[in-house]
Amino acid sequence: MEAQKRGHGLSINPDKLSLSGEELVAPVQVLNVRDDPAIISPSANPARADRAFDVVLLRQDPPFDLAYITSTHFLERIHPKTWS
Repeated sequence: MEAQKRGHGLSINPDKLSLSGEELVAPVQVLNVRDDPAIISPSANPARADRAFDVVLLRQDPPFDLAYITSTHFLERIHPKTWS
């Protein structure tokens, strides 16, 4: 909520990172959060991100699976330009 309050755009991508040549790509949904934890409203249709991101947060509850490990390897490709 704080990032959104400060004017940062939020997006969500649960599980579909991929490489297109040397570029890391992902279909993302714009996310709007409110002070009510029950209300998190992503946009209806995922679209390929057409911009760079300054920060990528990745969270996975244990147990860690192969998709999570693969995502961490993909995210290494965008460091140090993007915090992850």
